[in-house]
Amino acid sequence: MVTKRTLHCLLLEENKKDAQILMRMLAERTTQKINVMWHDHLKKALKDLDARDMDAILTSLDVADARGLDIIDKIISVTDNVPIIILCEDEKDIPLAKQAIKLGASGYVLKNVVDSNLLAGAINRGINTIYAKEQLFIVQKLADAAGYGFYIANAQGYITYANRAITKMMGEHSPSSSHGKNLSVYYRGKAKIKLAKVILPEVIKKGQWAGELEFVSVDGKSTRTIQNLLAVRDDRGKFICLGNMVIDITELERTEAALRESEKKFMDVFYISEDAIFMFEDDRYVDCNDVAYKMFGCANKEEVLSVKPAALAPIKQPDERNSYKVWDEHISVAFEKGSHRFEWQSERASGETFPTDVTITQIMLGRKILYVVIKDISEKKITEDNLRKLSMAVEQSPASVYITDLSGKIEYVNPRFSEITGYTKEEAIGQNPRMLKSNHTSAEEYKALWDTITAGNKWRGEFYNKKKNGDLFWEFVSISPIKDSMGKTTHYLAVKEDMTAYKEYEERLLHQANFDHLTDLPNRALALDRIHQALSRAKRWNTSVAVMFIDLDRFKNINDTLGHAKGDELLVQSAVRLQKVMREIDTVARLGGDEFLVILPDLDNTHKATVVAERILEEFSEPFIIDDHEIFVTASIGITGYPGDGDDPHVLLKNADAAMYQAKEDSRDTFRFFTKEMNEQAELRLNMEAHLRHSLEKDELSIVYQPVLDMTGKTVGAEALIRWKNFELGNVFPDQFIPLAEETGLIIPIGAWIMENACKQTKKWQDIFQIPLRIMVNVSSRQFRDNDIVKTIKDSVQNSGIAYTDLDVEITEGLILEYSAKIAETFDEINKMGVSLSIDDFGKGYSALSYLKHYPFSTLKIDRSFVSDVLSNNEDAALCTAIIGMAHGLSLDVVGEGVETKEQLDFLKLKDCDFVQGYYFSKPLNVEDFTKYLKSQKSKN
Repeated sequence: MVTKRTLHCLLLEENKKDAQILMRMLAERTTQKINVMWHDHLKKALKDLDARDMDAILTSLDVADARGLDIIDKIISVTDNVPIIILCEDEKDIPLAKQAIKLGASGYVLKNVVDSNLLAGAINRGINTIYAKEQLFIVQKLADAAGYGFYIANAQGYITYANRAITKMMGEHSPSSSHGKNLSVYYRGKAKIKLAKVILPEVIKKGQWAGELEFVSVDGKSTRTIQNLLAVRDDRGKFICLGNMVIDITELERTEAALRESEKKFMDVFYISEDAIFMFEDDRYVDCNDVAYKMFGCANKEEVLSVKPAALAPIKQPDERNSYKVWDEHISVAFEKGSHRFEWQSERASGETFPTDVTITQIMLGRKILYVVIKDISEKKITEDNLRKLSMAVEQSPASVYITDLSGKIEYVNPRFSEITGYTKEEAIGQNPRMLKSNHTSAEEYKALWDTITAGNKWRGEFYNKKKNGDLFWEFVSISPIKDSMGKTTHYLAVKEDMTAYKEYEERLLHQANFDHLTDLPNRALALDRIHQALSRAKRWNTSVAVMFIDLDRFKNINDTLGHAKGDELLVQSAVRLQKVMREIDTVARLGGDEFLVILPDLDNTHKATVVAERILEEFSEPFIIDDHEIFVTASIGITGYPGDGDDPHVLLKNADAAMYQAKEDSRDTFRFFTKEMNEQAELRLNMEAHLRHSLEKDELSIVYQPVLDMTGKTVGAEALIRWKNFELGNVFPDQFIPLAEETGLIIPIGAWIMENACKQTKKWQDIFQIPLRIMVNVSSRQFRDNDIVKTIKDSVQNSGIAYTDLDVEITEGLILEYSAKIAETFDEINKMGVSLSIDDFGKGYSALSYLKHYPFSTLKIDRSFVSDVLSNNEDAALCTAIIGMAHGLSLDVVGEGVETKEQLDFLKLKDCDFVQGYYFSKPLNVEDFTKYLKSQKSKN
C-alpha cells in the first residue's frame, strides 16, 4: 500500500553534500511528493521527532554527536511505528545496518549506488511493513472482540492464530494452545473427509467456501457451525494462509423452533405484510401476497406463480453464476438449515433488475414448506452506499470536521478533530467552537465570519487556536451552511486543516535563510542587510557605522588536531563571547568557517570601535574550556567604517577583510583599521592570485637548483627551489607567492609539479655523470594536511626512476608544532619508504626540541640568519654550536645554510657541521647551468 499523500521524512546526515544529494533525489519524485527535514546532529533530530509526526526516518550510522547502533536506540526511544532506513556509506556498513534492523530498523540502502527510485522504494516498503503490522494487530483485536470464532492457518494447514471465541469451541486452555496444531484436529468423520476432499480444494481453487460443518473440540464435544473459509494470497497470487470464521448456530436452531411454533402468526401477517411473501413448495411458488406480484411488475398472482422463482431474476447473479443453479443452492441450504437469508438480484417483468433481501424459513403447515420474504432494498442500498462513503470520508478524513446547529452548538466531531484539539467526542458535543479561542483573532474577524455564513455563503480563513492542553496551533478553516431540500440552512459544517507544521516550516526556512545553523547568529546575507539598515540610519541622523571583520588565529590547527566537533564547540563559545561585549543595537554575525562580523551602528565616529576591539581581544585572552581541556585561541580584527571608508555594504565588508589580513600579517591577536594602502595591497594580492592559478598551464614556473656539499667540497646533492616569472608581474619572489599559494591551496598542485620534475631531472644527472646525487624538495604544511603527500612522493619517485633514498623531503618547524596523529603517521610512512626527512630553517621559528626525538628526522638545516652572523655575533655563534651539538646527539646530520664566506665555512668545519650550501659555492642554478656545474665538479675530481 504505497500512499499517494505527501510523505514527511526526517534525514539525519552529517555530510551536507550527501544530504543535499539525497534531498534532491526525493524532491525529483513526480509520483510521490516527499518532504524532507534534514539534521546533522542527533540531538536536534530527536527534538523534532518528539515534536512532530514523521512517515519515515533516513539516518546515517555516523553523525556529529552519535554513531552506530546508539543512533537507532535513541530514535526508537522517542518514536514508535515509524520506518527507519539506514544510509550505508559503503558495503562495510552493511553488517552494522543488519544489526540495526534487528533492533527495529526497516531496511538499508547504499549511498554510493542509491537513486531516487531505490530511496523512495525503501521508504514506501518501510511504511508498508509498519502499516501491515498495524493492520494485522487491528484485525486480531477485532477478531478477539467479535462474538464469532476465528482462526488462521498457514499454507500447510497449521494454525497460527485463534481468537477467544474459537478457543472455547476448540476446548483449548488459551488461544496459543492451538498454535502449531493442524486444523484437521478439530473435525471428525464425514466433516473431516469433506474438509479434506471438498472444502479445502475448493477454497484454494475458488478463494472461499461457506456452509454448515460440524466442529469438534479436543475433548470430543461437537458443535453445529456455519463456517466461512477464505484463501489469502500475496500480490503474486501465491496462496499464503487460510482464514475461517466459525459461527455457532445452536442458538439459531432454537430460534427456528420458535418460528415453527409461530407459523400461524406468520400466516396471519402473510397477506398484510408490506414485504413480498411467497410460499414455496415442490420447486415453485404456490402462493404469494399482493405486494409480491406488484413488486415484480405483474398484473396478478398467476403471472408470478406460473414461473419458477429463478425466472424472476436475471440469467446471472452479480457473481456471474447462473441464477437457477444459485437459487437451488439457496433452497437446499434453507431446507438443510431450516432458515436462510441472503441478498438476491431480482428482475421485474419490464426487465429492470433490482437488489432484494431474501429470507427463507422452513415452516410446518401440516407439511414442510418454505416461507419466502423478499424485500426491495434498492433505496436502502443507495442510502447505505452513500452513507458509507460519506461516513468513511468524514471519519477517515485527514481534515478536522465538526457540525453545529444554528446557534453554534457542536453536534458532531470526527476523530481528527479530537486528535488535533485534544477534546474527546463526548467533551466537544454540546460545546461552542469558541472553546478553542486563543484571543489571537479579533472580534471584527469573528463578526465577518458570522455575517458571511448567516447570509448562506461559505467562509474561509485562518485561526490561531488553542488546544485542550493549552498549546497553540494554526489551522485553515472552511465553514459552509448545510441546507435542507427547501434551501433552508439547518446546520453549519466546518472543515479544518492543521497548518502548524507548515507555519513552523515556513518560519524555519526563513530562519535558516538568515541565520547560521551552528551559532544561530545572523549569516552573511542578513549581515549585509543589517549593514544596509545601519548605513541608511547613519545617513539620516549623520552618525557613523563601524564594521569589524574577525578571524580566529590558527583555528584550522584546532580542527585538524582536536576534530571538527570540538572546533564547532569553540565557534559556538566564540559567538557567545562576542555577543557578551556588544550593545543591544549591535549585530554579531558568522560569515562562515571561523570568520565573524560585528556591526556597530549609531557611533559618533568609527574610532569608537577601538574600545570594542580591545574588549574582544580581552575576552579571547581567556582560555576556552572544551571537554575539560584548556584551549587558547586569539583573534585578528579588521575595522572599517562609514563615512570614511565607503557607503556600500559590500565595499565595507571587503575593506574590513583587508584590514583583518593586515592584522594577521603584523602579529595576530590585534586589530587594524582599513587604509587606502591596505586596499591597494588587497587588490594586488587578488591580481597575483588570479595569475598564480594559471601559472602551471602557462608554463611560467621553473625550478633552480642550489648545490649541497660535504665539508671536503664534494657536491652530494641539490636543493630544488621554485621560481615564477609572469608576463604582467615580472619575476615574483618566492616569499611573495609561496604564502599565497599555501593559503589558497594552490601549493598542492604546484608542490606535486616541483617534486616530480625535480626527481626526473635528478635521475637525468645521475645517468649522465654516473654519480650519487640527492635531491632536496621543500614540502609545505598545507601539503601534509590537505593532500595525500605519501602518494605524491611515491608517484614522483616511481615516475622518475630514482631511488627512494635519493629523495630528501624538507619541512619547516611549524609543521612539527602542529602535532596531530595524522602528521605523525605520515612521517612514519615516508620514513619506511626510505625517503629522508629534514627540518628546514631550524631555529627561525618557535623551536620545540622535545619533538625531535619523536619523529624519524635524518637532517637538520641551520637557518641562514644564524650562519651569516657567526663571526660577528657571539649569540648566533653559540646557537650554531648548540644546534650542531644537539643534532649530533640525536644522530642527525646538519646542513649549514647561507654560507657566503670562507670564514663562515671554516667556523662550521670547526664545529663539525656535516654539509653546507650557499653563495660561497654557487647561487641557485637553472638546469643548463647546474649541468655545467656538475661537469666542472666531476672534472676536478
